Amino acid sequence: MEQFVYIIPMMIVLFFTALWILILKLLSVLSGWTTLAERFYYQGTFDGRYFRFQSAWMNKVLFRSSLEMGMNVMGLYLIPMILFRLFHKPIFIPWEEITAEPCKRFLIQFYRLRFKSSPAITLDVYKKSFERMLEFNIALKNFPFDEAAD
Repeated sequence: MEQFVYIIPMMIVLFFTALWILILKLLSVLSGWTTLAERFYYQGTFDGRYFRFQSAWMNKVLFRSSLEMGMNVMGLYLIPMILFRLFHKPIFIPWEEITAEPCKRFLIQFYRLRFKSSPAITLDVYKKSFERMLEFNIALKNFPFDEAAD
């Protein structure tokens, strides 16, 4: 009987750990992060402006205040915060790989970023995040926000 007292809490911890690992793997695949990491995996130390607790949608998967974005004149660096990092390798995407278009979801204006080498993957960022990107690459500005589509 005493064995069950120790086994049950361990089973619960193992179950939730396995569930968390499964969820992170699914999010990595469904968001397209795995695909981008195959092409844009970044092993070095990022040098540039760094913004923590950013929100964005990647292929309809919401990274709510859990994304870390870095920007410099060469490109965009993305990595989730440590709790969500399993199966999400750091990626660095050169600006020339990125196109942008204004969009609107309900009353929220944002920009949809697409990647030339992976056009099926989208990254929707809030206007404020996009404006920060413009500081490093003015070529991203294809359309003014006044003409944002629904």
